[in-house]
Amino acid sequence: MMRFFDFSLKVPSVNGIFGGRSVVPCNISIPLDDSVILILWYKGDTTGAPIYSVDGRYTDELTNAEHFQSNLLENRAIFEISSRPPSLIIEPTREEDDGLYFCRIDFKWSRTIIKPIFLNVIVPPHKLLITNENGVQFRNTAGPFNEDEDAVLHCTVKGGKPPPAVHWLKDGKLLDDKFDANDNGSLIINTLVIPRIQRSFLHTSLTCRVVMRPLYVQIANARKQLLAGEKIEIICQTHGSRPPAQITWTLAGKVIPYSREAYSEEGNISTSVLELIPAAEDNASLLVCKSENHRLLNSSLEDSWVLNILYKPIVQMSTPNALQKRKLISIQEENSFKLECIINANPSSTDMLWFFNEQPLRSAAAIEGA
Repeated sequence: MMRFFDFSLKVPSVNGIFGGRSVVPCNISIPLDDSVILILWYKGDTTGAPIYSVDGRYTDELTNAEHFQSNLLENRAIFEISSRPPSLIIEPTREEDDGLYFCRIDFKWSRTIIKPIFLNVIVPPHKLLITNENGVQFRNTAGPFNEDEDAVLHCTVKGGKPPPAVHWLKDGKLLDDKFDANDNGSLIINTLVIPRIQRSFLHTSLTCRVVMRPLYVQIANARKQLLAGEKIEIICQTHGSRPPAQITWTLAGKVIPYSREAYSEEGNISTSVLELIPAAEDNASLLVCKSENHRLLNSSLEDSWVLNILYKPIVQMSTPNALQKRKLISIQEENSFKLECIINANPSSTDMLWFFNEQPLRSAAAIEGA
């Protein structure tokens, strides 16, 4: 049996949010003298029927190929060939979509290749209960409790993948951050014990808070070329954090202080919009979007973009000995001298013309009779 992939290598993974849009990429490198005729997606293994197929065997262009999807996807998927990289889009994402996927690529002449990728579906908690030691549920008010007796409050969170942290707060300040999970991890419990409760606790605000680190962050823009001096809106979105994650932008290591933030009604999706006017000197700089829940240590995630900025040539003329600013150069008659023209442009400039007294000269030409 031919082996098309090597599991000794680390399988790449992507995150998707339950109920949201999952993007599962398939990096296709097409040889110059070949073309793709068939793309098949499998889930779990490659022995059964594909869950999605793009059949271009009977068309001239893959963009005109027929698309088919199995009942497993229930018309929730589309393969976007024109995106970079081409990706299988699943929306809305379900918990059962979690797992290992295989993208099989058949070429006209080259051998078939298969690329594995793991989709990790993030599931937020779906229920929170506050009860006493007898299992009686509290809603807006806890109690009654007898003064000088121990008051016991259980905060139980059901669901969540990965499991969240569960904290107790008193009047908005952290009171207890110790919690446990049951054997299968489906329940997270923080038990708050207030020894010999006093009447000073009457009408005190106690809050059970579910705390989740950011699980996914992405700069949503296509990684296209930018134009110097032309404003662009860059969007960064992070999922999974409770309370909402804070988003920080940096360019070439320097913090960009101004951006617009928005949060979903559920509070676990944060979006930041950065308005950037790139300059020539920003070319090849690293733009970073960092997401962080400041209530949890080591919770930051980053996505980055190396900016490719197009700008017109920037020209500087100098002597070969030193880069001198524009000033008069004293030359004795009949002596020769040398000038250098330094051009900074993206894309690189290949055409250069010299002028003397507004008359064009050949590059590196000698000027006589000056």
